[in-house]
Amino acid sequence: MEKISVPRLIISGLTAQVGKSLITTGLLGELRQRGLSVACCVVGSNFKQAAQLRGLSDRFVHTFDPKIQSAGQILESLYLASLGADIVLIEGEETLLHLISEAEGFIEGADTYISRITHTPILPVLDGRNSPDMNSRAMVELKKLVLDANLLPPIANQVGLEQSELLEAIKKINQSLLSHGQQPLLGTIPKIAKAEDLPHFGPSQKRSSSPISRQYLLDLQHVLGRCLDIEELINMARRAPAILLEDYDFASLPRRCRIGVAMDATFGLLYQDNLTFLKNFGAEIVPFSPLADTTLPRDIGGVYFPGGFVDEYGEDLVRNDSMIKSIRKFQDDGGCIYSEGSGTAFLSTYFYSKGKRIPGIGLIKTTVRPGDGRSMRFLGSFMEDNILGVQDMKLYGLITGDWQLDNPEPMLRCLRVATGDGKTILDGYSPTGQVFGTFSLLHWGTNSQIARNFADSSSVIKFQP
Repeated sequence: MEKISVPRLIISGLTAQVGKSLITTGLLGELRQRGLSVACCVVGSNFKQAAQLRGLSDRFVHTFDPKIQSAGQILESLYLASLGADIVLIEGEETLLHLISEAEGFIEGADTYISRITHTPILPVLDGRNSPDMNSRAMVELKKLVLDANLLPPIANQVGLEQSELLEAIKKINQSLLSHGQQPLLGTIPKIAKAEDLPHFGPSQKRSSSPISRQYLLDLQHVLGRCLDIEELINMARRAPAILLEDYDFASLPRRCRIGVAMDATFGLLYQDNLTFLKNFGAEIVPFSPLADTTLPRDIGGVYFPGGFVDEYGEDLVRNDSMIKSIRKFQDDGGCIYSEGSGTAFLSTYFYSKGKRIPGIGLIKTTVRPGDGRSMRFLGSFMEDNILGVQDMKLYGLITGDWQLDNPEPMLRCLRVATGDGKTILDGYSPTGQVFGTFSLLHWGTNSQIARNFADSSSVIKFQP
């Protein structure tokens, strides 16, 4: 039996585009500045923001997805994320309430569900550009729908730039909230320049924002530290009750292998829970850069190529001839390779980058083109034994729709995917017994045995470049 007792908050918006990522990013920086170890989690398939939060927090960012994870699996992810942390920040998916129509009203969002099963207080974020009455009405509807939710006083974002404008807006919002029986604002955040440069929500493996400068992050941290009562937020996070995981006993295996994970400007979009589970099953995670490094790391037995921005950096990747030779040698020496999304495109014979067809590693014999971008969650099952699992083993994941095959040569297909719209897709390409590539992103937290199997497979060799 284990216990989750770390302070925690869910940062969620009453409406869309209120700036949850901006607030989470700034709050993370301010809390770390105060000497706290901060773990971050995201709700849904927000892989770009998860990658950014990982870099800022120096911790893997876990994903809570109620569409593919059970309540028990979400609690397990929260427990693993909280180990060694002083506080957990959970960035919500979309909105606390979804407006179906003016006549039908609102329905509950995913964040309120996560709050309920994790007993985590919600910090509601109001859009300061909306009318005070609209925000107040949404707060009233939220409390009607989720009577058991632990709602903190809200904060308002994008309120105004000038001091006089800001003070007048705060006055009107508080008057409206109080007239509807709600608590007044906990804080207000003015409009912040370059907020559009933060990662946009969604699973697409195409970069939609520019890298954020360190100065911008420091400015953002300063604004939130000045506009919000950080000590009060910490106190409110401490009110989250302890959760006992009666059927879960955490026991990390001793280190028995090293697994290289591609993480740089190109790669890094994945369910980061996968890496935590690999560590728990005895793998040492060794980051490397296919862009900048000349060889794979020494003494590894497995390599993980996650999704990323291959469409943008493809030409730079293929110029690194020594890294390409090292990857091919690793495969020839019997090393295990797992890839997903853009990582699989990179391992293909040819892939497209900025409209040009360029040569890839050549382990998966096909040409890969950009796809239609339609994402969907799925239930998958293995059709053949492979380095991840055995026949009929099941797990969940996400099709990003970023890539599609063009005339693939015959090779073993290992994964049958059943989507929510009734379609069945064959995925999971295994040209050799040591290679498994998929164009989906697999959530190993929905079947942690997969991480154990990949760690087992990666314990056979110790690669010498």
